[in-house]
Amino acid sequence: MIKLKLREFNVLCAQRDIPSQRQLCLKAGVDVMSFSRWMNGHTVPNLRLISAICSALRCQPGDILQYIPDPVEE
Repeated sequence: MIKLKLREFNVLCAQRDIPSQRQLCLKAGVDVMSFSRWMNGHTVPNLRLISAICSALRCQPGDILQYIPDPVEE
């Protein structure tokens, strides 16, 4: 599962003077609802969304995302 590093994400937004998700979406050119669904864990982000957010925040995907392996069923 790909999960957002929320603390790091919030720090980057603050450093870039982006006080709200709405302003980040406007700056990145992404749909607010798509972003919100991803932030709430209802969807998996697509590459276009990740690219747009990283471009707006001037960061690498690894700065805001982490991979968490699914539990192994035995």
